[in-house]
Amino acid sequence: MDNRSLFLAQWSSIAQRYLTLVQETSITFWPTVQDLSEQVLHLAREILSKAIPELASSSIAIATTGSDSRLEKCGLGSPVELIVITPEKPVNSEQQTIIETINCLCSTYSSFFCPLIEHKGLAQERVSYYQEKSLIPTRAFDALLLVGNQDTFRLYKEKLWQELKKTNLNPFKKEFLQRARKELNRGALSDPSKGEIKYHKKGGRGAKHDILRVVQYSIALKIFSQVPQEQFAQIPQTVVGRISWLQQNKHITLAEQECQTLLKNYTETSIWYAQLNALAHQYPEQDVVILTVCPKNLYKIKEMTKEITKKITGN
Repeated sequence: MDNRSLFLAQWSSIAQRYLTLVQETSITFWPTVQDLSEQVLHLAREILSKAIPELASSSIAIATTGSDSRLEKCGLGSPVELIVITPEKPVNSEQQTIIETINCLCSTYSSFFCPLIEHKGLAQERVSYYQEKSLIPTRAFDALLLVGNQDTFRLYKEKLWQELKKTNLNPFKKEFLQRARKELNRGALSDPSKGEIKYHKKGGRGAKHDILRVVQYSIALKIFSQVPQEQFAQIPQTVVGRISWLQQNKHITLAEQECQTLLKNYTETSIWYAQLNALAHQYPEQDVVILTVCPKNLYKIKEMTKEITKKITGN
């Protein structure tokens, strides 16, 4: 069996398991999601390592970010994003060949990898920015090494923390957290009056782009502003782990019931998002799919998310 056929067999098996996420309870959901996320990461590492064996002796590091790196991939709608990290730009001919091969892999495995890769040259570029245009420190914060040079990846992370010390995070807060809060207030994606959560295949995705994003960005901002550098290595990779860790280390001052409510609501919303992903896969011809939930429960989760995250960020 060739590499492409082997990939299709493995990916098909993982995809089938993703469609059964709708059967998970709040107790079994995260262990199952994290197990599936690990399988996706293992498959990504296998593809990259087999196609580019010279990575083992290269200074290049290849990382992923987003839900894959946070081990909370809830469905098949988002491909694996790749961040290629090199010590400098421009790269030498050997590194350029590797990067070209990565681009080819993203085309070959277009259902699995995102077609656009992010390339960071550590000596020339800010890692807290995306394409040197938008301040998005969460991309580097969430990043997880897939294959390649561990020292290069360590320097990438260290540079992020150095940048955060002297970076005004208000543009990030305004563009991303406030935008997610506006979406949460607007209710176009998650509408409690109807008990509907909408998944637009070419646009906004309910549960994710309003409720989950508000929690993710609030927690990240708290970490960036509150956690001392010597504790950075202790921060968990998952959002639910980060919430518990911040509470245990007294970086947030929520009542125990508030912390448990936030964790419970984040889990329930993630289950809804997994169900939306399953619906989108089930009805590929539909541009918009709608999940119907208990209106009262959706209203409560949205209101508690607003209230508790504002306590975390201070406003």
